[in-house]
Amino acid sequence: MSVAESAYARRERISMSREAIAAGCLAAGAFALLFWGVHRADPHYYYAPAVRSMSDSWHAFVYGALDPAGSITLDKMPGAFWLQALSARLFGYSNWSIALPQALLFGATVLMLFDTVRAWAGAKAGLGAGLVFALTPITIALGRINIPDTTLVFCQVCAARAMLRATHTGHLRPLLAAAVWLGLAFQVKMGQAFAVVPSFGLAYLVAAPGSLGKRITRGGAALVVMAGISLLWPLLLWLTPASARPYVDGSEHNSVWEMVFGYNGLGRFIQLGKNAPIMAALAGESSWDRLFGATLGPQIGWLVPFAALAFVVGIALRRGSPRTDARRAGWLLWGSWLLVHAVEFSTTSDIHPYYTATLAPAIAALTGAGFVALAEPWAAGARLGRGLPAAVAATGICAVSLSLREKEYLPWVWPAVAALTLVACVLLTLRQRPRVALPIAAAAMLFAPAHWAVAASGNPMKGLSTISPVAGPVRPLTSKTMAALHGFPAHVHIPVSVGDMHMSTPNTTLIAYVAAHHQGERYVFAVPTANTAAPYLRAGYSVLPMGGFTGSAAMPTVDELAAAIAAGHLRYVLTGGFHGKMGGPVARERQAWVQSHCEPVPPADYENPTEPTGPPGSPEVLFDCRNLRGH
Repeated sequence: MSVAESAYARRERISMSREAIAAGCLAAGAFALLFWGVHRADPHYYYAPAVRSMSDSWHAFVYGALDPAGSITLDKMPGAFWLQALSARLFGYSNWSIALPQALLFGATVLMLFDTVRAWAGAKAGLGAGLVFALTPITIALGRINIPDTTLVFCQVCAARAMLRATHTGHLRPLLAAAVWLGLAFQVKMGQAFAVVPSFGLAYLVAAPGSLGKRITRGGAALVVMAGISLLWPLLLWLTPASARPYVDGSEHNSVWEMVFGYNGLGRFIQLGKNAPIMAALAGESSWDRLFGATLGPQIGWLVPFAALAFVVGIALRRGSPRTDARRAGWLLWGSWLLVHAVEFSTTSDIHPYYTATLAPAIAALTGAGFVALAEPWAAGARLGRGLPAAVAATGICAVSLSLREKEYLPWVWPAVAALTLVACVLLTLRQRPRVALPIAAAAMLFAPAHWAVAASGNPMKGLSTISPVAGPVRPLTSKTMAALHGFPAHVHIPVSVGDMHMSTPNTTLIAYVAAHHQGERYVFAVPTANTAAPYLRAGYSVLPMGGFTGSAAMPTVDELAAAIAAGHLRYVLTGGFHGKMGGPVARERQAWVQSHCEPVPPADYENPTEPTGPPGSPEVLFDCRNLRGH
């Protein structure tokens, strides 16, 4: 090697070392941003009890049981909660031990996205992508709560990294690695994991080396591997006798296939009409501009205009390149990822705002690569570089518009964005001071989402606000929405003053009474749904969550309930309350049997007059079934 070649190699190593250090610092900053306010956020009321049960029992861990006795599973696959349960087992069950894996995965996603985009579009683009992802408001709000989507996004980014490598090299191993990551993503969030498959397939079939037949054959093999990994946990439950595992929630017939492909698959579409008013209250009405609306816009919409323009420019830049051009393959993958998800979130009514976090990797990758792709021809005076001031202007207008929708929340954001955008556009249009103009342009684009993200990292998130975490002001659900969520007619008034409806905090006088009279039964008491059981399970009590999440699961049947009482596993049963109207015929049959066979406990023994125990006409009623033992 010549002296010149040696010096070049040394500079390359130094440059890569600096890039790695910068990416590491960025990931560490992302972790800190997410984790510093851990004490200000409660875990999700429904998932946290399952994590506790899974951390206490390996049987509950394997099967994803909600309760420590292993009576019923979550109504989801448990992949996202295994890491949280391991953390709780290692460090003890607490809010921070549950949140730790989320923050670690968030930082790891930043690193993985940097490496993926660096290999595709260069180090500057990779660092830009990592920064954009870390400062996306909804990713911060979501990551503070133990909801599966943070893990889902990590798995999808890992899959994208492997897929781009497979597309570039034509090797089978990275293609199968992408399939494995998507299979693991299915364990986390089921069907939503596969929303990126069309994008991956497009990039691979268009740009991978080899004949079309070879690409199709290898793609088919990857699909088989993806399906095999996806079905590992469902097959485990299917092959386990029902008597040796928990009842599968999300099904009416104790079927894991019904839970995965019915309740969490086709059932989502069947229930659209029923759930539309509820979900519209959370995510806004579906429309073509929903990503820029008052609900979803501040969560994810800030850089969508720039990302979309970057995709068009990126494809234009690769015009005339060979079919196997790796750069164009990357634009196709990330651009179609953005397009597919944008259409999905704009047209589907049954979504939470935090679902849009799966858009963040595509927006980040396109923004990071797009800024570099536009800055180079701009600096060289090329015609294509004229698109940079236009893209920055469009992004600034979008940011000002979104900021004005919530101008009382961060009132200084919109004028600052307007000023930065104006200065940046003037400098870019006049092509003055590149070393000043480009940083100002980047600052103008990131100013608003960065402020929302930083604010979201410290916002208190308590009680029912964790059901659908958002960046920005947290607004309580309306009485109508709260009634619909819990099976009551719309005219039933549930005031905000009722608090979290005992979904996050237990009824203290009730649990004190049943705990004081507990004599070693398997369950301290039984309650109408998993919603009612959640705060007691989280506090460490063994409670029977009859009917599961919706109350409609046939667990237990009337005969099974009678048998559990006769065997001495259960004494007290609670009916009514905020969730007593859920569950339909199955729940009503259980309640009628309890009312006709057990003795009501005098309300004065367990009621606290200062604590609401249900909406008007549906108070919690505790029954003592001790006299049925041995019958």
